[in-house]
Amino acid sequence: MPRSAVDFYFDGPVSYRPITQRTGISGYAPNLRGASYGFGEDVLMQTCNRLGVDMVARAHQVVQDGYEFFGNRRLVTVFSAPHYCGQFDNAAAIMYVDDDLVCSFQVRILHLFRLFPL
Repeated sequence: MPRSAVDFYFDGPVSYRPITQRTGISGYAPNLRGASYGFGEDVLMQTCNRLGVDMVARAHQVVQDGYEFFGNRRLVTVFSAPHYCGQFDNAAAIMYVDDDLVCSFQVRILHLFRLFPL
């Protein structure tokens, strides 16, 4: 039985870069935690072409600027939780897709105020 594309996640929600961007892999490779697989641009392009889609949108991984493209803009990661878990200094983003399938992004940055000097 073939595996669903859902089985092929990037490195998880605590990584700033997909495993493919860190290691430059092609094809599939297990992630650092051994819980899933990363994939290279070649797999992304083949999958988009086979499915007849222009882009894959994904979430649940921290990216510094709220959204980040991969694979010649064929994959976008959108993350909507600013200052994730109080551990990251990341922005949040919302992706809008209009009737002509044109994508745009709204980015939000959380500014933290300290009441007392450290």
